[in-house]
Amino acid sequence: AEAHRTSQDASRRLQEVESRLAHLDEEIARMQTTSSKEALGEEERAKAATKEEADRILRSTEQEIDAAVKVAKRDLTTYVADLALSLASKQIHVDMPVDELLVRRFTKQVSSDGSEGSKA
Repeated sequence: AEAHRTSQDASRRLQEVESRLAHLDEEIARMQTTSSKEALGEEERAKAATKEEADRILRSTEQEIDAAVKVAKRDLTTYVADLALSLASKQIHVDMPVDELLVRRFTKQVSSDGSEGSKA
């Protein structure tokens, strides 16, 4: 009787183990599917984060380029203005007789413009 109970107990345990083993393949397949889905989701999140970072770097670079262009334009404008003034001062040489002549002409022109204005 004891041997029969031990045999039945061993058979029951064997059936439980076999049942677990039979379902083990299904559980492994479920785990693999879940793992694959999670890996795919993580890959998508990583791609999205990488794209966001690339977009941020691009925007930052564009802003830096725009700022550098503005500075370069301002510097170039200043340089051109300084160069124009320098060239003009070298080309225009007014000595005292020319200066006096220019002042007389200007004064005469202002006087005649003013007298015509008062007649109107």
